[in-house]
Amino acid sequence: MMYMPQYLWLFPMFVLTPLCLLIYSRLVLAHVLIAAAVLFYFMDYVRSGPRPAGGPTFKVMSNNIGENHGKSIKPFVDVEEPDIIVLQDAGRRGEEYQKLFPEYYMRGEDQFLVISKYPIVNGGVLDLVDLEKRPVAAWFEVDLNGAGVYVFALHMPTPRDQLNAVKGFGLLGTVTSRLGKEGHATKVYKEGKEFFAYQLELANRLIEYTREADKPFVVAGDFNIPTHGKTYRAYKKAWTEAFAAAGSGYGYTFPGDARISKLFGPWLRLDNIYCSRDLTPVSAKAESGRGSQHLSMVATLELPRPAIR
Repeated sequence: MMYMPQYLWLFPMFVLTPLCLLIYSRLVLAHVLIAAAVLFYFMDYVRSGPRPAGGPTFKVMSNNIGENHGKSIKPFVDVEEPDIIVLQDAGRRGEEYQKLFPEYYMRGEDQFLVISKYPIVNGGVLDLVDLEKRPVAAWFEVDLNGAGVYVFALHMPTPRDQLNAVKGFGLLGTVTSRLGKEGHATKVYKEGKEFFAYQLELANRLIEYTREADKPFVVAGDFNIPTHGKTYRAYKKAWTEAFAAAGSGYGYTFPGDARISKLFGPWLRLDNIYCSRDLTPVSAKAESGRGSQHLSMVATLELPRPAIR
């Protein structure tokens, strides 16, 4: 339910609200309150907005380029001019992007590729893997004119198989699986529960890695979780979410290529940028209208001021 289009919760009101106006108009007030709760709380509407910077800043952009349908990130890069670009599902495409951005430094680690205006002095793959033993995170160290910053690139496992399996047995199967009755639905429910427990375990292990960082850091990538639930709360408790702190609107990045997205837009903020507490988000926004499965997230972050001696 957390991954479905959240505005679908409001569709019954197109029928129920006119009926209330005819039969018992006072109930319309309840409908208004419910609609406000869905639109602004459950759909995670952000009103923070950008803030002026008091010191030096740098801009980070993140995108999963795995299923971009040939829609290049270059137009968005040309507009936003990020200092650091963090790509997931990049595979062996470093040479392609070196030609696309010849003025940038680049370094690839497994599926991750970091493109930077500043030198990338170090990097490596973290000991975090999905259920198929594929790395889900890497780290990079970038030298921002003498100010070292770590960039943690992330691509958490997707729950696509679990969600597709749930669609196969419908509402009745969902109820019987929660009642503990044996069957295909119960098996799917248990497998899904194990998957999300492992996703949370990976999140907590990544958080532990970042606690060892001796420099400011950014965590950017495809988190494959909506802005609800235990895993999302674990990230927000450990780090600062750039869009929640300095964004405006919904900031949805997925899916950018679904048929329903052409009418109502994407409905999940799976692609995100977080930072350590000593960095301050100045602005953040999601890309729009590219027709790629994942849209980009971009954030401007203010570096910590040097200690006064």
